[in-house]
Amino acid sequence: MLIRIAVFLLTFVFLLTPIQTAFADTVTFSTPVNISNTPGPSEFPALAVDKNGTAHVFWVERHQGSVWDYSQAKIFYATKTEDDPWSEPIAMSGVTVAQYLPVPAVDENGTIHVVWRALDTQLLQSGMFYAKKPRGGSWSEPTIIPGTVEIPNSITDPGGLAVDESGTLHLVWHGGDGVDNGWYATKAPAENWTEPTKFLEAAYLPDIVVGPDRTLHVVTHAFGRIRYTTKPLAGSWTDLVEIPTPIYPQMPTLAIDASGNVHLTWNDQGQISYMFKPIDGNWSTPIQVSLPPRDNLGYPSLLMAGETLHVVWQGSVNMAQIFYASKSLQGEWTAPITISTNPTNKGAVQPRIAVGGGRAHIVWLDDSSMLGTQDGREIFWSTANVDTTSPVITYAITGTLGNNGWYTSDVSVSWNVSDPESTITSTSGCDPSAVTADTAGITFTCNATSAGGTASQSVTIKRDSTAPTVTVTSPDNFAVVPMGTTLNFNADDNLSALVNVTGSLSDGTTIINVTNGYTITQPGVYTLIVEATDSAGNTATETRYFVVYNPSSGFASGSGVFTPGGQSSDLGDNLPGLDNKSPARFGFVVKYNPGATTPDGQLEFQYRQGNFNLNSTGVDWLVIVNNNWAKFQGNATIKGLTGEYPFRVDARDGDFGGGNQSDRFIIKIWSPGANPDLADPIYKASGDLMGGNIVIHTQ
Repeated sequence: MLIRIAVFLLTFVFLLTPIQTAFADTVTFSTPVNISNTPGPSEFPALAVDKNGTAHVFWVERHQGSVWDYSQAKIFYATKTEDDPWSEPIAMSGVTVAQYLPVPAVDENGTIHVVWRALDTQLLQSGMFYAKKPRGGSWSEPTIIPGTVEIPNSITDPGGLAVDESGTLHLVWHGGDGVDNGWYATKAPAENWTEPTKFLEAAYLPDIVVGPDRTLHVVTHAFGRIRYTTKPLAGSWTDLVEIPTPIYPQMPTLAIDASGNVHLTWNDQGQISYMFKPIDGNWSTPIQVSLPPRDNLGYPSLLMAGETLHVVWQGSVNMAQIFYASKSLQGEWTAPITISTNPTNKGAVQPRIAVGGGRAHIVWLDDSSMLGTQDGREIFWSTANVDTTSPVITYAITGTLGNNGWYTSDVSVSWNVSDPESTITSTSGCDPSAVTADTAGITFTCNATSAGGTASQSVTIKRDSTAPTVTVTSPDNFAVVPMGTTLNFNADDNLSALVNVTGSLSDGTTIINVTNGYTITQPGVYTLIVEATDSAGNTATETRYFVVYNPSSGFASGSGVFTPGGQSSDLGDNLPGLDNKSPARFGFVVKYNPGATTPDGQLEFQYRQGNFNLNSTGVDWLVIVNNNWAKFQGNATIKGLTGEYPFRVDARDGDFGGGNQSDRFIIKIWSPGANPDLADPIYKASGDLMGGNIVIHTQ
C-alpha cells in the first residue's frame, strides 16, 4: 500500500459539485464547510487521511490585519472522524518562532506526522520541526530536525513527506544552504531523524512518493526542466534524469500506481500536462489535461486512488477557481470541471485532496474579498464517497471433495465479481472453468478492475479420481496352500500418493491385521482383504479366498444322525422336503496320504424325507482347525440330478482333547460350477448329533 502526501504549497482539490468521473457512476460532494473560522487570514492548507477515514488538516494563520506578514504566524490543526463533526482548531505549541508550510503524513497505525518550517525573523534563520500524534493520543513536543537550521539569508521550504509500509518517514525539501538544492532525511519508527543528505543540485519544492517496492521517487524542477531521480530501498540515489517538456515546466507532482508505474503532471506556463513512465519503460509523450485559454493556470496536484488518477489545479487570475479532471489507468482524461464555488471567481486557491476510508476529502483556501488585510481567507472542506477498494472476487467450486484438498470427481469453478462502489471496468480469467482430467494442480486466476483498484483471486484445483492399484502376488485366489505360506501384496498410486495400505486376514472366526510378508502358521479357510488409500481419499481393495492345510495334522472320520432345521440347527437350513423334524444321516472319512497335496476321502449324506442323497466324487482340501474342527471341501453328485455340486463340510469332534461339547455336522451345497467363496449355497443342513460320532485322528 502506498501512502501519498501532497508536496506543493498549492495543491490538491476535488469536486465540490456533482460530477461524472472516470472512476464512479456519480460522485456527490457535501456542501463546503468553513473549518478554520478564525479572525486572522488562514492559508496553505495541508491534508492527510488515514485508512479509517479520519481527516487531519493543518494550515497557517497570520495575525489579524496583517498583509503578507508571517512573523507571528501559527500552524493550526483540526481533525474529523468519519461520523463526528470537525474538532475546534488548536494551535501547534512548543515553538515560539513563526510557523509556516505544514506537510503531513499518516501511517498504517493511524499516527499523524507533520513537518513544518519555523522562521526566526530576527536572526533570519529557519529550520524544520517535527511532531506526531498517535490515534487517540496527544501531540508530542515539537523537535527540530537535526541539520535543518539554515544559514543567514537562506530559506528552507518543506517539499514532501511520505511514509512507507514499515512506518519509516521520508522527507525532502529545498534550500538550507543559500541555494535551492534538494535535501533528504529519514526517520524509522522509534528512531531519530538521520542527518540530512543532499541528493540533488538545484531543486525547487521536490515531490516524493514511495513505490510498492519501497523505492523512493522524487521529482522537482529547475532551469526550465523537470528533474527526476529515484532511490531503491537499500541503495543510493540514481543518476538525475531531466525530462524534456515543450515549454517551461513548473510545479511537477508525482503519483505511482500499484504496479510501480510513475505518473506526472506539471504546469507548462498556463496549461496542465501529463505523462507517465512504465516501471521498466520510457516517459510517454506529454498530453494536455487542461483546456484553453491558457491564462496562468498553475499548481497541479496529482493523486492515485485505486485505479484512478485525479488531478486538480488552480485557475487563472480572471477565474480563480479550482479545476478537476480524472483518468482511469486504461482510459482518457475527462474534460476539466470547475469544482469550487467562490462567488467572485477570484479567491479559490491552494487545493489539497486526500482519500481514506472510502471517502475523498478536499480542503482549500477560499477568499471572497481578495482585498486589504485578506482577513476573509478561510479554509474550506468538502467530502464525498469514492471507491478506494478493489472489487471483491469470490469463487464457487462444484465437485466431490476428497481428502487433503483433492477432488475425486469432475470439478467446475465459477467466479463472482462485485464492487458496490463503482463499475467493474475489466475482468480477465473470470469465465467458468472445468477440470475433467486428473491433475496434480491447475491454478485459475480471476482479475478484476474498478475505480477502486485491481483485485486478483486464485484457486488451485487438484483432481485425483483414480483409485490406487492393489496387487496380491501370493496366494492366488481360491488357492489351496500348505502351512508356512507367506502373504505378498503391495499397492501403488500414480498421482496423489499412497497414505495407507492395510491387510486383514479372517478364518471365519477371528480377523487380524497383517502386513506384507506375513506367514500363515495355522491351517484354515481364509479370506485376505488388502485395502489401499491415497491422499485424495480414493480406496481400492483386492480379496483372496484360499485354504491353508497341514498334511501332517491327521485325518477325520465320522457317521451319525441329526435333525436339519431342528433346535440345535443354525438359521437358514434348506433341504428338499425339510420339515424341521426328520433326521438326516451322514458318513465320511478324509485324510492326506503321505506326500500328497490333496486329500483322499468319501462323503455320503442322506435326507430321506426329501429323497435327497449326496455322494462325493472327490475332496479338494482338508484342514483341521483348533484341533476339534475338521473342514473339507469337494464335489458330489445328487441322486436324480445332473452335474457335480460343490460342497463344504464343517465337522466338530466335541470331546477331542477332553472336551465336553456335542459332536456337530454342517454341510453346505452349491449349484454346479459355483464358487463356494463367492456364491450362496442352495442347500444347507446343520445340527448336533443325536447319534454316532465324529473323530479327529492325530498321526
